[in-house]
Amino acid sequence: MRLFIGIDLPLHIKNSIYNLVKPLMKKYNFKWVSPNLYHLTLKFLGEVEEDMVYRIDDKLKEISKNHTKFSLKLATLGKFPIYGDKVSVIWIGIENTRELDCLAREVMDSFYNLGDSKPFSPHITIARNKNSLYSFNLEVVNLKFNDDFEVKEIALFQSFLYPSGPKYEILKTYPLKL
Repeated sequence: MRLFIGIDLPLHIKNSIYNLVKPLMKKYNFKWVSPNLYHLTLKFLGEVEEDMVYRIDDKLKEISKNHTKFSLKLATLGKFPIYGDKVSVIWIGIENTRELDCLAREVMDSFYNLGDSKPFSPHITIARNKNSLYSFNLEVVNLKFNDDFEVKEIALFQSFLYPSGPKYEILKTYPLKL
């Protein structure tokens, strides 16, 4: 099973992002992420044996009890790689908060032996670029994100890869303390 831990975005945030980036979709020939797939990844676990899911579940129950709900705010448009004009991923940044940082750190530390070891960089992927020759100048794109939302739970997602693009299914959610 291909798994990751993340925060699913409220529908109104997904719709707001989509409405703001819709003009870019016509202008840039990227692989745009479907709005129903917008999320914030806390930790990519990768391929995990099914019998490990019970241990992951137990740990996520424990982690969620250590954190209270909190608010997040959408920030600026960004890209990977950060330097130069080339682009492989376009994303919307999240203003990092102490609460988000503590939650992400506990998730990363708890599952250090699974998945990748990339440092946590809070963002929502909105497009991917498979054509390495294509460039994207962020300075000419003037999008303002003013939305904020409350994080009430974390989720264990299963990822399915298809030629048409990935699909995600939430296997279970873990409510944060009120």
